[in-house]
Amino acid sequence: MDTRARVKIYIRKGGVRKMKKALICFLSMAFVLAMGGMAVAKVSGPCVNCHTMHSSQSPAPTEWTDKGWTSTTPPAGALVVTGCHGCHSSIESDSTLTVGGSTLPIVWNKAAPANPLAGGNFYWQTDDKKVHNVEGISGQDVNLGLTPPGWKKIVGYGPDVTEWSTQLTCAGSYGCHGNRNAADQFASIRGYHHATGATPYRFLHGDATTFIGGKEDANWEETPSSGHNVYKGNTIDDITTISYLCGQCHGKFHKHGDLGGTSEVGSASPWLRHPTDIALAASGGSYFTTDYGTTIKYNTETPVGFENPDVVTVPITTFDAADARVLCVSCHRAHGSGNTQGDILRFEYDASIGAGSTATTGCLRCHQRQR
Repeated sequence: MDTRARVKIYIRKGGVRKMKKALICFLSMAFVLAMGGMAVAKVSGPCVNCHTMHSSQSPAPTEWTDKGWTSTTPPAGALVVTGCHGCHSSIESDSTLTVGGSTLPIVWNKAAPANPLAGGNFYWQTDDKKVHNVEGISGQDVNLGLTPPGWKKIVGYGPDVTEWSTQLTCAGSYGCHGNRNAADQFASIRGYHHATGATPYRFLHGDATTFIGGKEDANWEETPSSGHNVYKGNTIDDITTISYLCGQCHGKFHKHGDLGGTSEVGSASPWLRHPTDIALAASGGSYFTTDYGTTIKYNTETPVGFENPDVVTVPITTFDAADARVLCVSCHRAHGSGNTQGDILRFEYDASIGAGSTATTGCLRCHQRQR
């Protein structure tokens, strides 16, 4: 039998359909491997849940058009629909969104969020004092401009500039997530949404090859009473702590030698700026000894960090203050907060200050003896 005859028989028996199916499976596998180096994806479901192949789908899915996407809108990097906030925003007040088989955290609600997640929410983006001013969500801070307060560039990592001329982004050199030596946002987090192995805590890097540590809550603290994040806090020379991550843009507020150092923060009382990555009970004697962790139990409104988050039992109740560390996120949210005083504070400042106050919230949760 010649070759042409064999091909005709193969086609009649459905061979072309088999070939097409095999080709589709091969291309799908190749796509996942190219994106993350893993065959099994963390984000499940069809690729079109997040990506558009030609930017010409018509009619466009309502999940896209509700957020402002149209067929004339150019696709974002990696052909992601509407960029990072395309998947992490909602026109409703819900905390999570289910797309295909994946549950996605919402960090930007168009309606007042019912349960803001651990990092807070960009819902309050019309007030500069209440959110990080991220490109695509809000304009630059009218009072502070583009350069972050306390900025000090790190040699060899992040933007090599004295003053910023680019607005803050979600990821990349001028962002928080991903490898900050990658200028493009999508290149900086390439593969993380598809990986099944170890990835940085919330896709955060200490430097190009070092990951920020932490223990992630599976539902991003939507129900913090039953489960919550455990943040990494340690000595000032550890570049895997959450506070060091904050210090990459706000360096003069951290004692690490690559950042502000002792000359900017101090080394003991009187501190020049509130310290981070030090033990709660360290330095200053009785004036700075805290009852937080003993008579005052752990509260997710004012979290503290631990050297080994993976071994900490969740939810935390009591803990030894000497083992806990003050963090930037002990007082601030990462994305946004609706509290009256602004500064992305986790709590209402006016309700947490004042000698003689009976409050055990905010500042007075750690400084209980100053009540």
